[in-house]
Amino acid sequence: MARQRGAIVRRYKGYSIKYRTPEGKQKWESGFDTKAKAQTRLNELLRDIGKGD
Repeated sequence: MARQRGAIVRRYKGYSIKYRTPEGKQKWESGFDTKAKAQTRLNELLRDIGKGD
């Protein structure tokens, strides 16, 4: 089973996501007003990273 490479974090009045690139660098994206929107974006990023985009 593959390990998830990202997380959703509650910050201030919204949500942020953090994830690791294939090189191991940690990245953050902020400004999501709902947890569902943050989860959708995190899934997109992890899918793209998994495909090598």
